Amino acid sequence: MIAGSHDAFLKLVPMRDKLVGMTTLHEQAYVQWLGQEANLSQGLAVELGCWLGSLTLPLLEGLARNPTHADRSKPWLHTFDQFLWWPEFDRFVRHTHLAGRFQENQSFFDFFMDQMLSWDGMVQTHQVDLATYEWSGRPIALLIVDAWKYPAVIQRSFQSFLPHLHPGAILFLRDWYWVTDTAMHVAMYRLRDYFQLLYRVPEPASSASFQLMRPLPRDLDFPGSIHEIGEDELHAAFEWSFNLAEGLDRLCVRIGQGWLHAKRGELNHARACIDWVKDQPGHTHPKVQWLRDTLQERGLGAALGWS
Repeated sequence: MIAGSHDAFLKLVPMRDKLVGMTTLHEQAYVQWLGQEANLSQGLAVELGCWLGSLTLPLLEGLARNPTHADRSKPWLHTFDQFLWWPEFDRFVRHTHLAGRFQENQSFFDFFMDQMLSWDGMVQTHQVDLATYEWSGRPIALLIVDAWKYPAVIQRSFQSFLPHLHPGAILFLRDWYWVTDTAMHVAMYRLRDYFQLLYRVPEPASSASFQLMRPLPRDLDFPGSIHEIGEDELHAAFEWSFNLAEGLDRLCVRIGQGWLHAKRGELNHARACIDWVKDQPGHTHPKVQWLRDTLQERGLGAALGWS
């Protein structure tokens, strides 16, 4: 258990320069703080989905200050990614030194490893498909997740990684309130009796952390497709998540629910979610408009009546 308020991480924000990536400065500072404050006496740190390392590097900085490592002779962190470039990555590096450097399906593994040179021996990098990977079985005390984009990856995480968390372990979910990652709301609904919401990272971030309160069963499972999620469970999951949220985050939950319904072909349900959002006072907030723009970019704006 981390003592004190998680708002303590805010003192790190002005000390950091934002690293290139999809993560916000607040997320980078918060993950640094988690690495520094988490109790690692019963397990190690694992990161699922590291992309360019904008959370990996702050996490390592925090781990370097953490006195609770069970075994400092072994890597402090295991990090995982396929390290293959997707076209949608381009907009996140458009005005940086990485603009135009990588093409579709090109590996950026060597670039990532160059970023890790100063942390040699402290991080072990795995180039794998997380939809099929089998974890070694070592206990995990801190799990940083930015890879729960697809149900198949969530399903494998349920089977391979989560059973090795022990009570007190922390799960950080990046993009918890992001529009296209909303299958994880169903995932955490399934885990609601085991995890407790710890903290929502402040604006403009969309991430949250949870703490495991009691041992997880060994037979955890999750559907490999959004079409295998039952309608009753989907609605219950988003009501649960909506009630956890506050303020604008509640609008984000409803937009995410609309996205998931739309991807399942349930346009009437999707439009009902978006219509509710459009009736809320906060629907013109830049954060909400960014999610609207994302729906439009994905070709769903007109279908959902939000253009």
